[in-house]
Amino acid sequence: MAAEGWDDHNRAKRTMSRDFAVNYLNTCAPNAILFTNGDNDTFPLWYAQEVEGIRTDVRVVNLSLLQTDWYINQQRRAAYESAPVPFTIPAEKYTQSKREVVYIMDKGTGAMNLKKAIDFVISDDLENKLDYGNRPLDYFPTKTFYVPVDSMQVMREKVIAVKDTARLVKQIKWSINRQYLTKNDLMVLDLIAHNNWKRPIYFAVTTGSEAYLGLEDYFQLEGLAYRLTPIKNTNDEMAQGGRVNTDIMYDNIMNKFAWGGLDKPGVSLDENCARMASNMRMQMATLAGALINKGQKQKAEKVLDLCLEKMPDENVRYEATLYTIIAGYYQLGNMKKQQSYLINYLIFLKMI
Repeated sequence: MAAEGWDDHNRAKRTMSRDFAVNYLNTCAPNAILFTNGDNDTFPLWYAQEVEGIRTDVRVVNLSLLQTDWYINQQRRAAYESAPVPFTIPAEKYTQSKREVVYIMDKGTGAMNLKKAIDFVISDDLENKLDYGNRPLDYFPTKTFYVPVDSMQVMREKVIAVKDTARLVKQIKWSINRQYLTKNDLMVLDLIAHNNWKRPIYFAVTTGSEAYLGLEDYFQLEGLAYRLTPIKNTNDEMAQGGRVNTDIMYDNIMNKFAWGGLDKPGVSLDENCARMASNMRMQMATLAGALINKGQKQKAEKVLDLCLEKMPDENVRYEATLYTIIAGYYQLGNMKKQQSYLINYLIFLKMI
């Protein structure tokens, strides 16, 4: 087993789990709350905080565990340098099997203040329940919600850049096009309703769209996580993959991120590491595209060059995500690099 399996099990030179965990943490602004979902975007981050003491101001909240009452209770306590997560729903309202599922029954009443919607769903008043065979069910009476935006608080907490103040909305308004929510979704909504922009809220890019609760229009990409902001993305921005804070993300990737040995000769990547590397390549291509759209072509080319330098073909195989890199070079007018990598992409597609 050692002789036959050594080549694809050897972890020498590879520190990707640790380094990318630090990248997740360093994506976030101080005192942030970062929602994660799976093992690979959670446990390495806890290691980095617990063992190496890195970015202990960031509260990592695993959405899978947030479906349990004991974990919610745990988040209501301080950890490291992170203050308690400001959940407001009383423990007796979610303990054990209570509100494991909350249905969405749109009664046509229009958008509802999220705070009032939370109060409605945690009320024990039978008038606020669905009658299902003498079994009362918890539900939201609308699928559309809004959260008022205190512009003074937003600027005081530096949630957005001064140059973006013209895009500041008076309320964030969105719809959740699902038939039900689970307990973890309810707790996320509770946080958003009552946070008042005091702490930065992030969702890891690997959590998946189900975890975003329809809030993508207000997401801002800053690295390996989306930040919830009171700025609504335009249709053009959404068509390009969402709005990117190019200043923050460029600084994070070029100056703060570590690469886990991806650029070292002979490093071995398992399936999970290869998938994460491809995801990183895609995020860097998104940043490059946003920089190109702003006319910052020199910065865009540096991002593309760094991507291929840190994730060369011999370690991170050229596959579908390479197309976004090729497209970036094409937009920059760098035909030499574009054509060079296009050949590799066509080989991947088995067209030549």
